[in-house]
Order: sequence, then structure tokens, then C-alpha cells
Amino acid sequence: MIVPKQFQRVFDQWTDEDINVGHADWTSKHRRHMGAQVECDGERCYAKLALANRVDQDEPEMLNGMRREVWWSRVIEKLSQAKVFFPFVSPRTIATNVDDEPFIDTVAWVIMEHIDGGPIVDLANSSDEQFDCFLSAAITSLLALEQIHPRMLDVLGLPPLPSPPHGMRRWQKRGLLDMTTAVLGNGAFEVENFWRDTNGRIVVMDNEFAGWYPRYDHLSYLYHRLYCNGMRPDLAERMLDRYMQEAMRAGDFNASPDSLIGFWKSFARILKPRVLGGWYYDTVRRRLPPWHKKQRLRYGLIWHMLRGHYGKLLY
Repeated sequence: MIVPKQFQRVFDQWTDEDINVGHADWTSKHRRHMGAQVECDGERCYAKLALANRVDQDEPEMLNGMRREVWWSRVIEKLSQAKVFFPFVSPRTIATNVDDEPFIDTVAWVIMEHIDGGPIVDLANSSDEQFDCFLSAAITSLLALEQIHPRMLDVLGLPPLPSPPHGMRRWQKRGLLDMTTAVLGNGAFEVENFWRDTNGRIVVMDNEFAGWYPRYDHLSYLYHRLYCNGMRPDLAERMLDRYMQEAMRAGDFNASPDSLIGFWKSFARILKPRVLGGWYYDTVRRRLPPWHKKQRLRYGLIWHMLRGHYGKLLY
């Protein structure tokens, strides 16, 4: 492919600094980021680049997303060094220019350790055993992140969040984000972003939407992703059932009616706007017909939540 001149200038600069640049290409069809294989000090690495001032529907400024990705990598590494348990790792940051203040470059970039591996599960073609591996990784990760609050980073002397991601701003606008109860999260927690590398480590990829979120935000995201977008309500229900079992085992709530209804109300409060937002996106932007299976699944979820039949979300 022809590399845009802004990125080529960065590659030329790296070459002058004895950083060998290999294959480069866009990371997705949206062309927000360019990825490249590089070799830095004899270590195989992966570089991610973006036009710093580019604006799109997900990010007011791409520089902020790159800064959050670096922030997430460093925070996860520091928390792990502080003996905070995490079932996953994040690609380690080798070098970056996003720390510069004021930022004057055209392109924001970060060089990270290369991860040999791939997604734990492929929804289109995976066995029950593979999906169980994904469930274990995702649920253990969610429960671990729910223990990390803003005040914990302050106590450990870790840097504050550089800027709020769009998901965090959305919850703030709706009055559903209380920073005294917010938990660490990554708005790009996507099914295919849970990887297992060749050393058996679980690695969470694609972290530019790291930030503080209401509890159950990521649980509702994965539930909606499986139930509606993936059109696999059976998998969504298995995930939610497994999460509830693990959360009760950890003492987050118990099987008493009052405790369970508290969980269901909190979960539905977060899930409802996500389901409505998915319906709007598919209807208005993707022109999906109202009788499509995705939409019919959403109608069912909204109906159950409006009537308070929360158990229907599980069975």
C-alpha cells in the first residue's frame, strides 16, 4: 500500500534512529490508525500511529486516544507491580511521543511490545471449550477491574486519566457516572480483543478507550454484544449467569431477594441505554429493517426491563 506522507516521515525518522520498519497498513476499514511491524533495539515490536488532530464520531481528537492507550498500559503494569491481581496483561509501551507537552507533532505514535497470538474466541466458529476459556478470561478480568477506583491510583501515586473517552463522557452526560463508585475499565472491551499469546498469557488489546466507568458498564457491553450484535442470546445468558455466580462467590452480593434485585436494577439501568443506542445506530445509520433478528432481540430485552422481568435476561 501507499503510506500517507505524514506517516512516512515518521518511518523515515525511525530509520535514521536505527528502528527498522517492516510491513505497515491500516488497522481497520475506518483508517483511524496505522499499524506497523518494527524492530527496536533488537526487539520485535508493534507500532501504532494516528493523525493527532483527526476527529471522528468516536474520538474528538486521536491524540487523546493514544494518550489513554499509553496510560492504560502503564497503569496496568504499575498495579501488577504493586501486587494487585490481574488475570491479563497489556502490551508494554516501549517508546512514544504522546508524553510531549505541549504536543507539536502531526502524528501521534506509540511503539509497543509485539504480541504473538490471537483472539481466544471467534463467535462465528468456536467450540464450547474455546468459549468457556473466553468466559473465564472476561469475567475474571471484569471482577478484577471492579476493584480499581480513582482513589486507589491516587494512593499509589499513579498518573491521572489524560482525558475522558467518549463512553465515559456519555455516562457523565446522563448522570450515571459517580466518580466515588466508578471503576477502571476499557470501553473497547470487545470479544475479539481478548487474546492469548504463545506463552499462555491473556492479553487485552486495543485500549484507547480506557477510563473510569459505572460498574457493570463492560458487563452490559459484552452482554449486548453477544445477545444482539452477535445474535447469540444463549452465549450472553451463559456469560451473565457465570458472572453472577463468580460475583456472589466473591461476596459482591448474595442470593437474597433484596440483594439480587439491587444487582438487576443496577445492571438494567446501564443495559437499557446501551440497547436503545444499538437500536438507534442500526436503524438510523445502518438502515437495518425493524424486523431484523437483531432488532427483534432488542425489543424483547427492552420489554423485559420495562416490565421488571429481570430474570428473563438470564433464562
